[in-house]
Amino acid sequence: MSTVSDVQATVKRLPAADRVALFRWLGRDEAVRTEEITALRAALDEGDRDLAAGRFTVLESDEDFLSLATDIKNAGRAHPERSA
Repeated sequence: MSTVSDVQATVKRLPAADRVALFRWLGRDEAVRTEEITALRAALDEGDRDLAAGRFTVLESDEDFLSLATDIKNAGRAHPERSA
C-alpha cells in the first residue's frame, strides 16, 4: 500500500467497525488534528468574510428552511460529482 488510493481501496473493504476504529485512531494523531484544525479555521475565516460581504441567507420560518434545503438537495443532485 504505497499510495492514498491503495489505502482507500483497502479501507473500503474493511468492516464498518474496523473503519470506525481507524477513524478514531486517526483522530488522535496530532498531525491529522493539526490539519483538521487548520482547515476548520480557514472555513471560519471564509464564513466571516462572507458575513462581512453580506453573503448569507436569513431563515425566518420553517418554510424558508425547507426552501433552502430543497435548493441544496437539487443542486447536489444536479452535480453529484461535487459531493465526493
